[in-house]
Amino acid sequence: MERIDVPSFWEFKGAGDYTDQKLLMSSPFPVTTIIILYLWFVLKFGPEFMRQRKPYNVEKLLVVYNNLQVAVSFYIFYLGYQFMSKYGMWNKKCLCEKDETKILILDGSHYYFVAKVVELMDTIFFVLRKNQRQVTFLHVYHHTMMVLVTWSVVKYSRTDGTVFLGTINSFVHIIMYGYYCLSVFPRITKYLWWKKYITAMQLVQFVMMFLHIIINHVSSECQPAHGLLFVVCFNTVLFLYLFGDFYIKSYLKNNAKQIINAGKSMNDKGAINYGKMTVKMQ
Repeated sequence: MERIDVPSFWEFKGAGDYTDQKLLMSSPFPVTTIIILYLWFVLKFGPEFMRQRKPYNVEKLLVVYNNLQVAVSFYIFYLGYQFMSKYGMWNKKCLCEKDETKILILDGSHYYFVAKVVELMDTIFFVLRKNQRQVTFLHVYHHTMMVLVTWSVVKYSRTDGTVFLGTINSFVHIIMYGYYCLSVFPRITKYLWWKKYITAMQLVQFVMMFLHIIINHVSSECQPAHGLLFVVCFNTVLFLYLFGDFYIKSYLKNNAKQIINAGKSMNDKGAINYGKMTVKMQ
């Protein structure tokens, strides 16, 4: 009887041998280990380790790190922009199945995945600087899911539509890490008035991602896998809620409080309210 070779479950074969040979792509164990160590450090070990210690001075390292992130994000954005300029943002046919484009999509997607792994350092720097209040559920969940989802996309579900998702996200990260780099210097922090607009850009980004993958699923022959479609839709809606809640609490409510406090301060200094009129005492 002829023997039939059946791949072992533990081989975790991806969409092609080229994929499996890339960094961290041979199996899920390396990336899962990284995520477990990340969560252990930022949620348990790191805060306990820093409890009796002073914050580490990592300003110079942060300048290098944030500049590197800007450069990497710009490069990935450039690759995505070049691809979409040549082949279009909407494609009826599956370009990812053609030899001349599938390597481009794979390489760009893998660069994007590695960038998401490196971005876990954001949280580690928060812990080392004792900024534990910034280690929120939104922050940790966002970073964790981005690593796991992008690994799964590169390994099993590369499609033309993922190019748009990575490109628009990289554009936002150019602005975001540029801000982070400048915010390291206390003397210019007061001039960084555009922080809230980064959150607004992220909200717009999530809307565009949601609409793009839905339209791509309906109109293109190169449809994303159902699992990818669900994960992207679920997370973009969740991030819209979480980032939207952060924006409202951090900016809209704070602005309202500042106006109220300014009014109280004015009254304390000698202003008397008469209905809707305020008469300043001499």
